[in-house]
Amino acid sequence: MFVLLAACTRREPPDVVLVTFDTTRYDHFGCTGDPEAHTPTVDGLAGHGTLFEHAYASVPLTLPSHTTIMTGLEPVARGVHENGRFRVPDALETLAERLRAAGWQTGAFVSAFVLDRRFGLDRGFDTYSDETHRPGGALEGMHDRYAAAIASADAALGRLLDGIAALGRGRGTLVVFTADHGESLEEHGARTQGILAYDSTLHVPIVLAGPGVPAGVRADTLARHIDVVPTVLALLGLPTPGDLPGRDLLRARADDGAVGYFECRGPNLDYGWAVIEGVRTLQWKYTARPEPAELYDVLADPRETSNRADAEPPVRAEMVDRLAAFHLRHATATTARHRVCATVTRPACAA
Repeated sequence: MFVLLAACTRREPPDVVLVTFDTTRYDHFGCTGDPEAHTPTVDGLAGHGTLFEHAYASVPLTLPSHTTIMTGLEPVARGVHENGRFRVPDALETLAERLRAAGWQTGAFVSAFVLDRRFGLDRGFDTYSDETHRPGGALEGMHDRYAAAIASADAALGRLLDGIAALGRGRGTLVVFTADHGESLEEHGARTQGILAYDSTLHVPIVLAGPGVPAGVRADTLARHIDVVPTVLALLGLPTPGDLPGRDLLRARADDGAVGYFECRGPNLDYGWAVIEGVRTLQWKYTARPEPAELYDVLADPRETSNRADAEPPVRAEMVDRLAAFHLRHATATTARHRVCATVTRPACAA
């Protein structure tokens, strides 16, 4: 779990709590349709806030996803593609740095080694607690250990929010909840994340609740992790830098033409396997690499069982163009200010 706490020292703007659950699928909450889920905290947030039903990570790995969440930039623009090998470039400004500069006091509490301060996400935090401990046991009576882990995290989030409420801070609290990525539970032959890039590992929950957020809304817009920073800044009345590619989710529309990027490069870096890369719209998901290409109508076929790449030539051509346009927009991301060390154990960056 990753928790950002930002307490405003001014009178009007709310405090901010940004929480991520690790390796947590969209479909394992009561509010997302799982009748056996024990997730009253997240379900409650969705009930009095806004749940984005079509929200996706860019990378099915923890450090790259958190880098996107905290910077608002895609992997190709900030150079963090895998856990352990990369460090967040100093030139990039994080959400914590933006909030602290605007008058918020900031703190982060993380429970995963891959988010240790050595990887660079501690910037902008007055407090960054990265001591990791073994998670608590499963809830009694639950035999599905994955569901039990989610239930345990949900209960911990409930205790956190209860503690914040007990402080009685009158300005209110904006809560932003998401997961860094999902988990494959045998889909497409995979038993874990970070190997393939199907939506079992990319489809995540995003829930907003608090001042300025419509209550009881299930949004059908395409939501991406790059949208978190612009959305938080907008809700706090802060300017959004023009170079951020995301948009304010509460002003987004289902027909706004948003395009999401996704990749999986860990197996390529570790084992020399193929790079996985593609783009998505609200309806279509296109995996360009490796060949053969894959195209899925994820609204009609969310489990990605019917490859439409050969059956939908116009759609495939459109998605090819969208991926090319994406790379063209990010062509300057390989400049020196975005370079990072190939591995954090090396003393200097490679040229």
